[in-house]
Amino acid sequence: MGGVLDTFKTLKLWQVGVLAAVLVGAVGGAYGVYALAAGPGRTRTGENQQLIPVRYGNLVNQVSTNGSLMFPNRIELTFGTQGTVGELLVQEGTQVKAGEVIARLDAATVASLERAVAQARVNLRNAEEALAKEKAPYTPDDVARAQLQVDSAKTSLANAERDLKLAQKDWTSKLQTAQEAVTTAKDGYGRVFAKWLGIELSKDQVDMAPETLLGSWKVDLTVLFAPDRRFQDIGMGWLVVGSPPDAPATPWSEPVVYVWLNMFPGSILPTCENGVVPPQGACIKKEMDNAWDAYEKERDSLDTVQTQAAKAIASAESALARAKDSLAAAEQALADLQTGPDPLDVALREAEVTSARVALETAVQRLEGATLRATMAGTVSAVGVVAGQTVNANAVIAEVVDPTVVELDGIVNEIDVLFVRQGAEAAVTMDALPGQVLRASVSTIASAARSQQGVVSYPIRIQVQVPQGVELREGLSATASIVIRQENNVLLVPIQALYGTFDQPVVRVMTNGRVEERPVVLGNSDDYWVAVRQGLADGEQVVMEAQAATTSQLGFGQAMRGFQGQLSGREVFQAPGGQGQRQGTGGTGQRAQPTPRAQR
Repeated sequence: MGGVLDTFKTLKLWQVGVLAAVLVGAVGGAYGVYALAAGPGRTRTGENQQLIPVRYGNLVNQVSTNGSLMFPNRIELTFGTQGTVGELLVQEGTQVKAGEVIARLDAATVASLERAVAQARVNLRNAEEALAKEKAPYTPDDVARAQLQVDSAKTSLANAERDLKLAQKDWTSKLQTAQEAVTTAKDGYGRVFAKWLGIELSKDQVDMAPETLLGSWKVDLTVLFAPDRRFQDIGMGWLVVGSPPDAPATPWSEPVVYVWLNMFPGSILPTCENGVVPPQGACIKKEMDNAWDAYEKERDSLDTVQTQAAKAIASAESALARAKDSLAAAEQALADLQTGPDPLDVALREAEVTSARVALETAVQRLEGATLRATMAGTVSAVGVVAGQTVNANAVIAEVVDPTVVELDGIVNEIDVLFVRQGAEAAVTMDALPGQVLRASVSTIASAARSQQGVVSYPIRIQVQVPQGVELREGLSATASIVIRQENNVLLVPIQALYGTFDQPVVRVMTNGRVEERPVVLGNSDDYWVAVRQGLADGEQVVMEAQAATTSQLGFGQAMRGFQGQLSGREVFQAPGGQGQRQGTGGTGQRAQPTPRAQR
């Protein structure tokens, strides 16, 4: 009864209501019929009743699934390298053993693969030699040579430092001389204007050419120093009142110009044609131009010296930097010799050896793969190429299946899947083997569901035990009955022998020639049999309605079937002497009622 109540708890609210209504009606009707038909302590069975002995038996709940057979153990064979098929030794349906040759690549492809193996061996040898050289200890001669390089680098560094100091000293002197020459020429240029015009050049004006300065002052030397102005205007004024005063409106000094015009004994030319100066004379513009040219020349010389000095010092500094780098490299090389090989370099060489070894293994595998062999015994189910065809590395040459391992590929609905367990026993039947039942077990239950037109199902695989002498083919349709619950050696009575209410079931037992009602505790059931936990003993006889059931018995049977409808699938009772079965969800089959026999 405990199992029945546990399952009763899973009913939905509307199902409980319907069940309660059915039970109430059944109980009321049963009581009326029972009161009329027989009172307590009847001495014989009714016209439509029979006595059924209580016996031990096995109660099995099963769920069914339909599907097709498949060979799960299959392998697609590939060469693993590109080439041309030279020889094909099998065809579809050929039986092969593990290691048997399936196909071969042609001679040209094999020769290319052999060259690749040879090259990979050379690469591995070179990598191993490089690693050995990296790990080998250095000789004393190597250390001595490294020490000599350090000493030589130190000498070169000292020379570079000395050369830099000499260059700096030498070019500093040259720069100073050039700068002094520029200053002298600059002063000379300024003195020319002070001499002839009495003008002191500003810092900006000293870097302007004479033409620029004269133009900015609006000075025309030809007019200002014209010969006909001697002892005229200015001179006459001086003769009368002395030297003329300096006019603020003019940039030049009137007294200076007056002195040159009236006091200089020689000839004064503002400009000189062809640069010719008269004897005991002076050419103002030529002096200005000569002073400017001298100033520009010295400035250009200074620029040249500065450029040369910068290059010379930069060269000396670069030589010093190279000498320092050479010394550092020599000292590092000496330190490396003294401290042994660099672990990073050794690791790099070891990685190169590993890479070369893997490359060799790959080349060897490809060469071996040129002869394609079956990796397991079985049957060639498909051949994908012909001799002479060019194939790539992943082209499937042939497929081999193991026909000795057979599975049924089926589905169960979302209600049944919770009761199915991996490893559960199953029985498989096929139209191709009428009358035969093959033993099987659940091998795989998918974790992901499929949904088609709103119906949710789960794929499952059931491994079938193939009897000796039977050769199954892939694709055969089959039906599997999966055991989801099994109780062995339990007392069983037909559901039609139950009376009373759902909560308080009773059976009618024939005791000492009289029929009496006895309460019982029920367990699991199917559409026909129910297990009795308490209340009956093996060998006792119970009354069962054979044809037309009473209202009480009919109502109870309907309640039990509605209750057991929560356990979906096909349920089968197995006991010595007979087999009972019902079709669960979706089933409507009818059958004769068997009588169980006691197990001995």
